[in-house]
Amino acid sequence: ISWGVLAILAVPLALGTLIPSRPLGVEAVSGDMNIVSAATIGSVGGFNVPPEQRNVLDWLRVFNNGNYTQFNGQPADVIGFVYSEPTFDENKFMVARFAISCCVADASSIGVPVSWAQTSDLPQGEWIRVKGTFNVESFRGDNVPVLHASSIEVVPQPEHPYLYP
Repeated sequence: ISWGVLAILAVPLALGTLIPSRPLGVEAVSGDMNIVSAATIGSVGGFNVPPEQRNVLDWLRVFNNGNYTQFNGQPADVIGFVYSEPTFDENKFMVARFAISCCVADASSIGVPVSWAQTSDLPQGEWIRVKGTFNVESFRGDNVPVLHASSIEVVPQPEHPYLYP
């Protein structure tokens, strides 16, 4: 084996070792995140997680039954990154995560709509913890549960940023 071949093999290995990997973030969201289609991820069978312990994926699973009004007033405490689009109302954004079945290549962006008066103060992609209660209202033309935040705090990216169905 020549030195040239070794160099060609060594450079990608060195880069893969020296440059740390980063999990997917807001930059990787492609297209619209839609709570209606995202709600079909996974199944609800025997879902007994208390509302305060549900993550974004858990909430989308329980929303899957279609009777959104039953979630009015339910408390939530979720962690995700800030995702907004120009089409969102000025006081609305989504708290988002990526759901992965196998590997990063099959990642799906999922999110829960949030209503918060200080939405403009939240940088896109910032990891946050949102506490509040759900209320069904219009979000991008659909009547869906929207989390009305009572508090939002900036948090570090979770050790495990992906959710697994």
